[in-house]
Amino acid sequence: MKILNLKINQFGKLQNKEIDLKELFNMFWRKKLIIILITLILGGLGAYYTYNYTTPRYKSSTTLLLVQNYSGEATDETNEITQTDITLNQKLVSTYSKLVKSKTVIKQVLEN
Repeated sequence: MKILNLKINQFGKLQNKEIDLKELFNMFWRKKLIIILITLILGGLGAYYTYNYTTPRYKSSTTLLLVQNYSGEATDETNEITQTDITLNQKLVSTYSKLVKSKTVIKQVLEN
């Protein structure tokens, strides 16, 4: 398969130049060993740099959903979580997170 590449030379004349994809592929195929070696060397250098010169950074997150534990007989109606339960639990989580960040709790954590 050939692709026609039209160019204008320095004298303003139109030049036709064909690019043969099969020839281009064969050129890369003949140089496959060099391409593979360069890829492996650069990959190895990247891995060496990553393991020896970068400091890992970790990130963690969590989501809490507090649900009231129902007692009594287990029926479908009593085990459903309603929008009111979710809203109440979101407010409780907000309150608990403020409590955990309070000076009293932080002071006890530092002492322990």
